[in-house]
Amino acid sequence: MTLPTPDQMFTAAPKKVDEPPSLVKRDQYGRPRIKQPSGGEVSYVRASSLASVMDDMTPLGDWKARMTGRGVAISPDLSAGFATIADMESSEGKKQANELARTAQDRAGSTVKRTLGTAFHALTEAYDKGEPIGHVPDSLRPLLQDYAKKMAGMEWVAFEQFVVVDELKVAGSLDRLGRAPGWAKPRVLDIKTGRVDYGQMKFAIQLAVYAHGMVYDPATGARTSQDVDLETGVILHADPSTGIVTPYEVNLAWGWEDAKMAVKVRELRARQRKIMRPATMAPDVIKMIADATSVDALNALWSATGSTWGEKHTQFASARYAELSNPKENH
Repeated sequence: MTLPTPDQMFTAAPKKVDEPPSLVKRDQYGRPRIKQPSGGEVSYVRASSLASVMDDMTPLGDWKARMTGRGVAISPDLSAGFATIADMESSEGKKQANELARTAQDRAGSTVKRTLGTAFHALTEAYDKGEPIGHVPDSLRPLLQDYAKKMAGMEWVAFEQFVVVDELKVAGSLDRLGRAPGWAKPRVLDIKTGRVDYGQMKFAIQLAVYAHGMVYDPATGARTSQDVDLETGVILHADPSTGIVTPYEVNLAWGWEDAKMAVKVRELRARQRKIMRPATMAPDVIKMIADATSVDALNALWSATGSTWGEKHTQFASARYAELSNPKENH
């Protein structure tokens, strides 16, 4: 297959990962609202969000810290901006610091691969559909050429197909569904332009959810089953720095087990907000009885706290009442 010439150009709009179709309603958190067979709608978690629950965020946090440091180091204005935040722990201070940190990461080049990834997704989708793909940037031309070579003979079944998994209350749009020579069934494929040595469990969960999902019609809420390989998915690692596309098989049996575990972890994390609450400590009633200086004070204490008294409180209060009622006999 021959790549298009530069005069066949188009510009693709950026697309979020796992984006639901425009016909699917969203809740206030951006989650898709899915029609239920029994009536009504329920917010489903996006497959990419569920997969992130099990992700180890330490490498990502370290990487963001490095990018922020570099961005601040090369930007005197950002350095001054951080220095002038009076209270980094106030809501306004956090907001300012977060904005400055994101700007620093951008200046350090943190979004370069993401931008290239968005462009490469658009180019390959148009290419696979046989549509004019327009201008191929020099930075992506070797990568697209290798992609065309590696995908030769692939029969594409679906692109950006929106599916739901009612069992897990999860939904999302799979990247590709295709069948290569020798495959008994179509497999879920996903193109990644970032690093793939981290987040392998995340990839497995996401692809397993897509494979187990049913095609969803947002207009009617109808579900249609898929005949998809549930054992193996494919990650296509497209590395702009080398111009090489490397396919990786993904164990979807493990991914499906991990997806069910991720649902449980998500529930536990939601529950942890209710584990602790401010405690109402019981007053030291014995001390309060001992400190009472008159029968009236003791009666007032009984009126205020008597419902919490136990046998020891009542016995001690009776003895104290006798003392206060007959002060001369106790001296």
